Amino acid sequence: MKQRLEDRIMERLYPKLKEIETRLTNKVTRRVMATVNEHIYPPENMLKKDFIRKVKESDKRIKEGRSLTFKNVKELKKHLESLK
Repeated sequence: MKQRLEDRIMERLYPKLKEIETRLTNKVTRRVMATVNEHIYPPENMLKKDFIRKVKESDKRIKEGRSLTFKNVKELKKHLESLK
């Protein structure tokens, strides 16, 4: 049975259309997320200087390996209890 011309065209176009749809979906999603982030997270200049300093100091300590890590919640709780 001969395939209709429209069916053959769709067979050739469908993969391309799906690729375009995926790209557009990803682009829209990224834009929506960027907009949400702008409204949820305040810009750094709106944060208190002291808070920014503390975060940067903490980040530096972590990078230098001067931070505590715990294998599980039980270890963390044990450590916190020992500080009392």
